[in-house]
Amino acid sequence: MKTIKTKVVAIIMAVAMVFALGMTAFAATGTQVNVSEVSLNQEFNEGDMIYINTQRNPWTINDISYSSRSTYTIPSGKTGTVTALSTRQRSMTIALSDIPTPPGPEPTTSVDFDDITEGSTLNGGDKITNNNHHNAVTVDINDGESSASIPNRGSYTIPDGMTATVTDKSSGYGRHTLAITLTAAPNGGDTSGLTPEQRRALSIDAFVENMYIDVLGRNFDSEGRASFIAALNGNEMTGSDVVRAMFNSEEYAARNQTDEEFIATLCQVMAHRAPTDAEIATWTTALASGTTRAQVVDTFLATEEFANVCAFFQVNV
Repeated sequence: MKTIKTKVVAIIMAVAMVFALGMTAFAATGTQVNVSEVSLNQEFNEGDMIYINTQRNPWTINDISYSSRSTYTIPSGKTGTVTALSTRQRSMTIALSDIPTPPGPEPTTSVDFDDITEGSTLNGGDKITNNNHHNAVTVDINDGESSASIPNRGSYTIPDGMTATVTDKSSGYGRHTLAITLTAAPNGGDTSGLTPEQRRALSIDAFVENMYIDVLGRNFDSEGRASFIAALNGNEMTGSDVVRAMFNSEEYAARNQTDEEFIATLCQVMAHRAPTDAEIATWTTALASGTTRAQVVDTFLATEEFANVCAFFQVNV
């Protein structure tokens, strides 16, 4: 008899434990609220539950009737907001919205040598493949600063944090060549596979090319680009000198930028960001009061933000 009692007690305890675990798991899926406590514009998360606690009186939720002591649950992958509620008619409407999916990594591209055209742009992580030629494809990088070879069925990967622009392509008589220009993205990247000299060369190139786009509103011309790069590499010019030369040029003057556009361009050049409303107001007032644009440029050149830009591109301020 004692053994039977012991077994009964054990069974009861086991059932209680399973019930407790089940309730814990159930409660963990979401928060439960009584239907009588729901208010208009109330928001619910995925798995939240509305318990119909009214006796013998069903409720209609999103055109579906729920009997007393039943539960409505916010569907998986959704959030909900109460957009209509009538306690007299015992009905409510819950607008459901998809839970945003976190962005994944940027997809990479694999493009074959035969499909590449001059002017094509590839991003860090993209691959250039050689699927159709027995002989290797030679990749000339930054006008001979370095090179790579792509064997048959092999590939060359654009370094992380870089952008590659195809400047030339030739194929014939067993020779297949590709010329690309690598530039460092403003937000940096992994250049661990490059020598310090190569990293600095790429950074200076990118600094000059960005100035053409940001100040003059166009891509670089080869002669002007080469001249600025040579001056920066030879320490004949600083980053500030390049910026002043760009803003003092006839080409920039021909853009006829308004004061607001001028300040926006300065912020992009000096800090790689858009201006704040306060900056627009402060500097347009100063310009209207007699401050020259050259003085504003010099003020921006003296900021820590521009110093940080120069440090990133390995250019002397």
